Amino acid sequence: MQLAYELIKKLVLAWDPDFTKMTPAEAAALKDSADNYDRGDYVTSDDINWE
Repeated sequence: MQLAYELIKKLVLAWDPDFTKMTPAEAAALKDSADNYDRGDYVTSDDINWE
């Protein structure tokens, strides 16, 4: 399993070396989302009226 993971990781990075890099705006949005989650400020799928 680990070997397959490493192979896929190498293939993705060879295809797009910047694949795992975030822009400063993306990093800020991710941090904001993580902070919201840590505070319990999120909506679960049970909270959504799917009808």
